[in-house]
Amino acid sequence: MENASKALVIAGTILISILVISVAVLSFNKMSDYQKSKSDLIKDNQISKFNEGFTQYIRNDTLGIDIITLANKVIDYNNKKIDYGVIDYNQTITLEIDMKKYNPTYGNSLFQKKNYIIQKSTDEFFKNIINKYTTLESKYTLKVMSALSSNIETLKKFYGEGNEFDGKTIEEVVGNKKLNNSELENEFKNKNFKTLELYSEYSEFKGAKFKGLEPEYKNGQITKLSFQYMGK
Repeated sequence: MENASKALVIAGTILISILVISVAVLSFNKMSDYQKSKSDLIKDNQISKFNEGFTQYIRNDTLGIDIITLANKVIDYNNKKIDYGVIDYNQTITLEIDMKKYNPTYGNSLFQKKNYIIQKSTDEFFKNIINKYTTLESKYTLKVMSALSSNIETLKKFYGEGNEFDGKTIEEVVGNKKLNNSELENEFKNKNFKTLELYSEYSEFKGAKFKGLEPEYKNGQITKLSFQYMGK
């Protein structure tokens, strides 16, 4: 009888131990699931915040100047080499600009192609358009270039394409004698307005409207943004 009682006590102890271990394992698994869920939520939030840095530009009336800002952000991202954190910097972001609806103001159009792909600063759109004409703004100032491009027809009249008495000189337009004998003035004297015409298109691009299309993602992270030119 005594042996039977001891056996029952031992069996009960074993059963209790099994129950305690089971509860401990279950609690550990639930805690692990919770930590994983919490970690996944943090990761999702970080990726979402990262995506918003690009998707904030997706509208039906995005301006060209915003497209240029976005292009810079895309290029900066693609140039980063970071192998830690939740953002996968091995995934390249592509910015596509559809210019099919664009009609040039002048014969020598700045936008020779109907579609531009931007991933790096050496891509055609950024290298031949953005960099070239921001360099002009740096050289002569944005204020001067804006004044010249908005008075291009009256400048043409003075420098040989019409009645000079109806036209204006560079100095009359911008009020700056320092532009005497500048490259632009020398071009005008030679009846060459190509640089200013192309800059005028660049200036119009900055104020033009674009429609943002549905972006593309991979593993929840943005990989492509597309915009259509809608008009000036």
